[in-house]
Amino acid sequence: MRAISSIAGVALMLAVTVALTSAFACFGLNVLQSPPYVCCLSGHIVAEGTGKRTDQIVEIVHAGGDSVNMEEVKIKVEVYRSGELERACILKNFPWERNKFISPENIEGDQMIDRSRNQKYLGELAGDGIWSVGEKIGFRIKEDHTNPNRGIKLRVGDVVRVVIIHTPSGCVIADKEIVVDVS
Repeated sequence: MRAISSIAGVALMLAVTVALTSAFACFGLNVLQSPPYVCCLSGHIVAEGTGKRTDQIVEIVHAGGDSVNMEEVKIKVEVYRSGELERACILKNFPWERNKFISPENIEGDQMIDRSRNQKYLGELAGDGIWSVGEKIGFRIKEDHTNPNRGIKLRVGDVVRVVIIHTPSGCVIADKEIVVDVS
């Protein structure tokens, strides 16, 4: 009996060791991919101004921390009015080229982002694909008077929440709520 108990004990310890090693290999390697650290953001939105394409622009400024490779992020955008979620989408497949039409595949959810060709405020504005301290990323929330289910006319007091997610790790690296103002 003792010989069998000792063999069973060794086999059990070996099985536990293999299971733990496999678990670390499958799950632990993702932990090694640490997200960049972005300590704070500043942002601004103007609801109305000239009535042209300079309205409803969301600009986010990287105010400190690590540089961010835009190929490794997706951006969740939510618009709240009186505390209720009105529109939401996810922007992906960065970096986006300026002066090109943005493909609908780059936007999941409500198609509320202006995808027009000369959209200088779309994506990472320095154009090198790296979002660094002092640089802006931005986009324009379109107004769609013909189909209000697509665009949205921002009002003073609306809140636009921008969540930047590091896709390799799945971690949120920035979360900013911006209140829409008049200037």
